[in-house]
Amino acid sequence: MWVNTPSSSLDMPDAIEWQKDGLTTNQPLGRPGSGRTTPSAIPRDMSCVRGKVVSGRADFGLWIERLGSFYEQKTGMRLYPGTLNVELPSPYSLPRDVIRLEANEYGGRVSVSIVPCRIFNRKAFLLRTDQNEQGTGHHPRNVVEIATDIRLRDAYQLRDRDVVEIEFL
Repeated sequence: MWVNTPSSSLDMPDAIEWQKDGLTTNQPLGRPGSGRTTPSAIPRDMSCVRGKVVSGRADFGLWIERLGSFYEQKTGMRLYPGTLNVELPSPYSLPRDVIRLEANEYGGRVSVSIVPCRIFNRKAFLLRTDQNEQGTGHHPRNVVEIATDIRLRDAYQLRDRDVVEIEFL
């Protein structure tokens, strides 16, 4: 269970700014209204982003399950068959150097970029289809999907609108 930690000991702000329709609001880290913040030793810099947990379509989980051995070969980790969708305040673009699962490797039609990251100080991977990167997929470019070896929603008691931090390695 996460405990409240004063923001001064985190070396990072304890809120995220969200802008919509010209209004700016602050969203505390963790579950709204819970008083909980997300402890982290990660310094706030360009390799860290914060976003809100949002519901997804549950599509990626099916593909992770079907293609588990391919993902395990690429990541070195047996991924839980599901992702945590995180809505960022602005569009995310993939870095140049990514791990790739090409459609022709598994006889499919969809290629996926895989970016190593950490969430809750746990090794994880951002998964993004080429269509989502091009802005023609099921998600806008400001939504990222995070996969790891556990179901993050259960392990960290996450709900929609909770704020999480992702560190890109």
